[in-house]
Amino acid sequence: MLMDFDYIVVGAGSAGCVLARRLSDRPDVRVLLLEAGGHNRHPFISMPRGFSKLVSRPEYFWSYPTSGASNWAPETWYYGKGLGGSSAVNGMWYMRGMPADFESWERAGNPGWGWNAVQEVYKSIESYRESGADSSRGQDGPLEVTQRTYRSPLISAMIAAGQEIGLPALQDINQINTDGIGFSQFTVDRRGHRESSYAAFIRPVAARSNLVVRAGSAVTRVLLEGGRAVGVVCQENGRELTYRAAREVILSGGVIESPKLLQLSGIGPAEVLKRAGIAVLHPMEAVGRHLADHPMVSITYELKHDVALHRQLTTYRLYLHVLQYYLGMKGLMATAAVPVTALMSTENNRVWPNIQLGLIPYSIENRLIRSNGAAARPGGRTPSVMFLGFDLRPRSRGSVEIVSPDHVTAPQIRMDWWQHPDDRSTQLEIVRAIRRFARSKALSAYCGDEIVPGGSGFADDTTFDEVRSLVKSGLHGNGTCRMGADPESSVVDAELRVHGIPNLRVADASIMPSPVSGNTNATAMMIGAKAADLILRTGSSAAGTVGNSL
Repeated sequence: MLMDFDYIVVGAGSAGCVLARRLSDRPDVRVLLLEAGGHNRHPFISMPRGFSKLVSRPEYFWSYPTSGASNWAPETWYYGKGLGGSSAVNGMWYMRGMPADFESWERAGNPGWGWNAVQEVYKSIESYRESGADSSRGQDGPLEVTQRTYRSPLISAMIAAGQEIGLPALQDINQINTDGIGFSQFTVDRRGHRESSYAAFIRPVAARSNLVVRAGSAVTRVLLEGGRAVGVVCQENGRELTYRAAREVILSGGVIESPKLLQLSGIGPAEVLKRAGIAVLHPMEAVGRHLADHPMVSITYELKHDVALHRQLTTYRLYLHVLQYYLGMKGLMATAAVPVTALMSTENNRVWPNIQLGLIPYSIENRLIRSNGAAARPGGRTPSVMFLGFDLRPRSRGSVEIVSPDHVTAPQIRMDWWQHPDDRSTQLEIVRAIRRFARSKALSAYCGDEIVPGGSGFADDTTFDEVRSLVKSGLHGNGTCRMGADPESSVVDAELRVHGIPNLRVADASIMPSPVSGNTNATAMMIGAKAADLILRTGSSAAGTVGNSL
């Protein structure tokens, strides 16, 4: 096995796997991909409907307690752990973001990140061959994207409800800059397997002699010498190891782990580092700041008709579906959970959609409580339909700060979903939009009593207090190592180089200057691919001694 490397990629998640694959496409380049988590070999990971059985298990998820304003309840955020990162355990919902998102990135001082440039990167990584595909879609990339989902009369009624309230039906929900409703797209291949970034980009080339992947390797700090990044220090099986990079170290740990690792390495806000007992090697105020996320609202209704899916998932039939999947990778377990996506614009945001809804024929456990204190229905489960709503362009921001020099200690994460007044108005609009769907002619035969939150039913006079009780993290975090030209307000430049630290880059969702209009997994993969292009095009300004120190 190689013991010296040109590039070290820290984090084998959505971005890191794509980045390592692209770098290792060059046979003269030696790449080390390090991942703190395990190999993610559980059979439920490859099964599209299996991931829900793994949620919150520590071998597959990082768990981060969060805090916010005094009027918000604390949350725990879960992000993927192990080879593939969140792409191995998420809902597989594939949304690329809108051209206007990336035009705003470029206008903010990030040349090369406008839509014309990133569109080509998206096309290079994806293989989307469904009928009606937009001309901006790729067909020959390693990542299969499909509309593989469950279909039923209820799902058809969901599409009809969207049209009833004025949304055009879209054949391709990733069509650019438009409101509409259509079938969701997923990182599920045509055989019925989840397409994590590891499965799509690393597994097919795992035998390459110039690519080494090490799971169970937790990086504790970036090694700096003479102000340059020259390697990383990590823990593997109770041993401390140092890997050195001849060219560059690239952090792809994600929105929490990348800023955390920079801070543990002495790069970050001086006061934060001092309080945590870390020597300040390179003060940088923006590290861990500007945390953004898509606030999520969910509302659930009792399902009056078309309860077939409920029966399939809550009776002995579920075991038959699991058996069917393992015999032929077919059937219900080979489909994803959010069959319909709607994109909507509020009155003050007409340029491109700022609300995303997911419509789910979903069954919930009856431990949920109605607002009047009565149990939803004691015993069994209630057939239900759930609506998820996301504020795609929130203005509120939070922060990530280490509190200890110990890498296993969770950082302090703060997020106040109503820091900016515009966000509460958008979230109120989301609640009203969901209730318009539920009381539409198309869905009125299906949607019964409101189970969560309950009480106000189909009323339009929703209060801000009610909205506050519904808002949670969409787990689409970004921005904590954001890209920009000004070192005072950003962490990396348009080439993803950390300001002031040669041979160190960040490439993951943390570099987003502002949130994209949709789930972040696809964009994180795009960032990984674009980072590789930037690195191989520009090379490195210096090469150091290579080797592995045990």
